[in-house]
Amino acid sequence: MVRLALYRVVHPEAPIAHARAFLFNMDGAAPPYCPQAIIRAEHLLNLRRKASSTTCERAYWPINLHKRDMFWDWNYPFGRADISTRDMIDVDESGIKIEASNPNFGKAVSFQRCHFEGAYNRERKLNLMMAVSADPVYDMEWHEHWEQDEGGTNLYRMYTFFERIINQLEVDRPGRTFCFTMDNLNVHHHPMLLDLITSRGH
Repeated sequence: MVRLALYRVVHPEAPIAHARAFLFNMDGAAPPYCPQAIIRAEHLLNLRRKASSTTCERAYWPINLHKRDMFWDWNYPFGRADISTRDMIDVDESGIKIEASNPNFGKAVSFQRCHFEGAYNRERKLNLMMAVSADPVYDMEWHEHWEQDEGGTNLYRMYTFFERIINQLEVDRPGRTFCFTMDNLNVHHHPMLLDLITSRGH
Protein backbone atom coordinates (compact mmCIF):
# COMPACT_ATOMS: atom_id res chain seq x y z
CA MET A 1 0.00 0.00 0.00
CA VAL A 2 2.82 2.41 0.88
CA ARG A 3 4.66 1.66 -2.37
CA LEU A 4 1.47 2.08 -4.39
CA ALA A 5 0.73 5.41 -2.68
CA LEU A 6 4.25 6.69 -3.41
CA TYR A 7 4.02 5.47 -7.01
CA ARG A 8 0.76 7.37 -7.56
CA VAL A 9 2.32 10.56 -6.17
CA VAL A 10 5.08 10.33 -8.78
CA HIS A 11 3.01 8.83 -11.63
CA PRO A 12 -0.66 9.82 -11.23
CA GLU A 13 -1.27 9.24 -14.97
CA ALA A 14 0.13 5.71 -15.17
CA PRO A 15 -2.22 2.85 -16.18
CA ILE A 16 -2.81 -0.04 -13.80
CA ALA A 17 -0.46 -2.27 -15.80
CA HIS A 18 2.44 0.07 -15.02
CA ALA A 19 1.57 0.10 -11.32
CA ARG A 20 1.46 -3.71 -11.32
CA ALA A 21 4.88 -3.88 -13.00
CA PHE A 22 6.36 -1.41 -10.50
CA LEU A 23 5.09 -3.34 -7.48
CA PHE A 24 6.30 -6.64 -8.94
CA ASN A 25 9.76 -5.22 -9.67
CA MET A 26 9.99 -3.93 -6.09
CA ASP A 27 9.34 -7.42 -4.72
CA GLY A 28 10.00 -10.05 -7.37
CA ALA A 29 9.57 -12.93 -4.91
CA ALA A 30 5.77 -12.44 -4.78
CA PRO A 31 3.49 -13.07 -7.77
CA PRO A 32 2.14 -9.99 -9.59
CA TYR A 33 -0.99 -8.39 -8.22
CA CYS A 34 -4.10 -8.78 -10.38
CA PRO A 35 -5.71 -5.56 -11.72
CA GLN A 36 -8.67 -5.94 -9.36
CA ALA A 37 -6.30 -5.98 -6.36
CA ILE A 38 -4.73 -2.72 -7.52
CA ILE A 39 -8.16 -1.15 -7.98
CA ARG A 40 -9.22 -2.23 -4.46
CA ALA A 41 -5.98 -0.91 -2.96
CA GLU A 42 -6.37 2.44 -4.72
CA HIS A 43 -9.94 2.64 -3.44
CA LEU A 44 -8.69 2.09 0.12
CA LEU A 45 -6.13 4.86 -0.46
CA ASN A 46 -9.04 7.14 -1.47
CA LEU A 47 -7.66 7.50 -5.01
CA ARG A 48 -10.30 8.29 -7.63
CA ARG A 49 -10.18 8.43 -11.41
CA LYS A 50 -10.22 12.06 -12.58
CA ALA A 51 -9.74 14.04 -15.76
CA SER A 52 -6.05 14.91 -15.96
CA SER A 53 -4.22 18.01 -17.13
CA THR A 54 -0.71 18.46 -18.47
CA THR A 55 1.73 21.27 -17.70
CA CYS A 56 4.36 21.95 -20.34
CA GLU A 57 7.79 20.83 -19.20
CA ARG A 58 9.14 24.29 -20.08
CA ALA A 59 7.14 25.66 -17.16
CA TYR A 60 9.60 23.92 -14.84
CA TRP A 61 12.73 25.39 -16.41
CA PRO A 62 14.65 27.51 -13.84
CA ILE A 63 14.13 30.74 -15.82
CA ASN A 64 10.36 30.20 -15.94
CA LEU A 65 10.16 29.24 -12.27
CA HIS A 66 12.00 32.49 -11.55
CA LYS A 67 9.51 34.46 -13.66
CA ARG A 68 6.65 32.83 -11.79
CA ASP A 69 8.18 33.83 -8.44
CA MET A 70 8.69 37.37 -9.74
CA PHE A 71 5.04 37.59 -10.79
CA TRP A 72 3.75 36.64 -7.33
CA ASP A 73 6.40 38.16 -5.04
CA TRP A 74 7.73 41.32 -6.74
CA ASN A 75 6.04 44.72 -7.01
CA TYR A 76 4.94 46.40 -10.23
CA PRO A 77 6.28 46.57 -12.93
CA PHE A 78 8.01 43.21 -12.35
CA GLY A 79 5.16 41.48 -10.54
CA ARG A 80 1.79 41.92 -8.89
CA ALA A 81 2.62 41.67 -5.18
CA ASP A 82 1.48 45.26 -4.53
CA ILE A 83 -1.65 45.05 -6.70
CA SER A 84 -4.97 43.93 -5.27
CA THR A 85 -6.60 41.03 -7.11
CA ARG A 86 -9.81 43.03 -7.41
CA ASP A 87 -7.91 45.60 -9.51
CA MET A 88 -6.73 43.09 -12.09
CA ILE A 89 -8.24 42.38 -15.50
CA ASP A 90 -7.01 39.26 -17.26
CA VAL A 91 -7.01 39.18 -21.06
CA ASP A 92 -6.64 36.11 -23.26
CA GLU A 93 -7.74 34.67 -26.58
CA SER A 94 -8.44 31.20 -27.90
CA GLY A 95 -9.37 29.35 -31.06
CA ILE A 96 -12.22 26.85 -31.11
CA LYS A 97 -12.35 24.33 -33.94
CA ILE A 98 -15.62 22.58 -34.77
CA GLU A 99 -14.04 19.25 -35.64
CA ALA A 100 -15.97 16.72 -33.59
CA SER A 101 -19.50 18.10 -33.47
CA ASN A 102 -20.99 15.35 -35.65
CA PRO A 103 -21.41 12.02 -33.80
CA ASN A 104 -20.24 8.92 -35.66
CA PHE A 105 -22.98 6.65 -34.35
CA GLY A 106 -26.67 6.79 -33.51
CA LYS A 107 -29.72 4.54 -33.25
CA ALA A 108 -32.46 3.96 -35.80
CA VAL A 109 -34.71 1.10 -36.91
CA SER A 110 -33.03 -1.47 -39.14
CA PHE A 111 -34.61 -0.30 -42.43
CA GLN A 112 -33.80 3.42 -42.04
CA ARG A 113 -30.62 5.48 -42.14
CA CYS A 114 -29.44 7.19 -38.99
CA HIS A 115 -29.46 10.75 -40.27
CA PHE A 116 -29.70 14.22 -38.76
CA GLU A 117 -28.81 17.79 -39.66
CA GLY A 118 -25.43 19.07 -38.50
CA ALA A 119 -22.32 21.05 -39.39
CA TYR A 120 -20.71 19.86 -42.63
CA ASN A 121 -17.45 21.80 -42.52
CA ARG A 122 -15.45 20.44 -39.62
CA GLU A 123 -12.55 22.81 -40.31
CA ARG A 124 -14.51 25.89 -39.27
CA LYS A 125 -12.68 27.83 -36.57
CA LEU A 126 -14.00 30.47 -34.20
CA ASN A 127 -11.62 32.94 -32.56
CA LEU A 128 -12.53 34.32 -29.14
CA MET A 129 -10.95 37.24 -27.27
CA MET A 130 -11.91 37.72 -23.62
CA ALA A 131 -11.22 39.96 -20.63
CA VAL A 132 -12.50 39.36 -17.12
CA SER A 133 -12.27 41.41 -13.93
CA ALA A 134 -11.39 39.82 -10.60
CA ASP A 135 -13.50 42.32 -8.65
CA PRO A 136 -15.95 40.30 -6.51
CA VAL A 137 -18.41 43.23 -6.29
CA TYR A 138 -18.53 44.50 -9.86
CA ASP A 139 -18.96 41.66 -12.34
CA MET A 140 -17.16 42.93 -15.43
CA GLU A 141 -16.35 40.95 -18.56
CA TRP A 142 -15.78 41.70 -22.22
CA HIS A 143 -15.52 39.46 -25.26
CA GLU A 144 -15.34 39.50 -29.03
CA HIS A 145 -15.51 36.61 -31.49
CA TRP A 146 -14.89 36.22 -35.20
CA GLU A 147 -14.37 33.45 -37.72
CA GLN A 148 -11.04 32.24 -39.04
CA ASP A 149 -11.46 33.77 -42.49
CA GLU A 150 -11.57 37.24 -40.86
CA GLY A 151 -7.94 36.84 -39.72
CA GLY A 152 -6.18 36.11 -36.46
CA THR A 153 -5.38 38.19 -33.39
CA ASN A 154 -3.60 41.25 -34.77
CA LEU A 155 -2.61 44.64 -33.37
CA TYR A 156 -5.68 46.44 -34.74
CA ARG A 157 -8.07 43.93 -33.17
CA MET A 158 -6.24 44.01 -29.83
CA TYR A 159 -6.03 47.81 -29.79
CA THR A 160 -9.74 48.34 -30.48
CA PHE A 161 -10.62 45.68 -27.88
CA PHE A 162 -8.54 47.39 -25.19
CA GLU A 163 -9.82 50.79 -26.21
CA ARG A 164 -13.40 49.59 -25.75
CA ILE A 165 -12.58 48.21 -22.28
CA ILE A 166 -10.77 51.35 -21.13
CA ASN A 167 -13.51 53.64 -22.47
CA GLN A 168 -16.09 51.67 -20.51
CA LEU A 169 -13.96 51.74 -17.34
CA GLU A 170 -13.70 55.54 -17.55
CA VAL A 171 -17.50 55.76 -17.59
CA ASP A 172 -18.33 53.01 -15.08
CA ARG A 173 -15.31 53.26 -12.71
CA PRO A 174 -13.91 56.82 -13.10
CA GLY A 175 -10.60 57.46 -11.39
CA ARG A 176 -9.92 53.80 -10.67
CA THR A 177 -6.70 52.16 -11.85
CA PHE A 178 -6.58 48.62 -13.18
CA CYS A 179 -3.72 46.25 -13.99
CA PHE A 180 -4.09 44.22 -17.18
CA THR A 181 -2.49 40.78 -17.19
CA MET A 182 -1.74 38.95 -20.43
CA ASP A 183 0.42 36.09 -21.68
CA ASN A 184 3.52 36.44 -23.85
CA LEU A 185 1.85 36.71 -27.27
CA ASN A 186 3.98 39.19 -29.26
CA VAL A 187 1.12 41.58 -29.99
CA HIS A 188 0.47 41.96 -26.24
CA HIS A 189 3.82 43.71 -25.86
CA HIS A 190 3.46 46.10 -28.78
CA PRO A 191 4.41 49.68 -27.79
CA MET A 192 1.13 51.09 -29.16
CA LEU A 193 -0.89 48.77 -26.93
CA LEU A 194 1.23 49.41 -23.84
CA ASP A 195 1.06 53.15 -24.47
CA LEU A 196 -2.73 53.00 -24.72
CA ILE A 197 -2.94 51.29 -21.34
CA THR A 198 -0.45 53.48 -19.45
CA SER A 199 -1.49 56.78 -21.04
CA ARG A 200 -5.03 56.20 -19.73
CA GLY A 201 -3.75 55.69 -16.16
CA HIS A 202 -3.66 51.87 -15.97
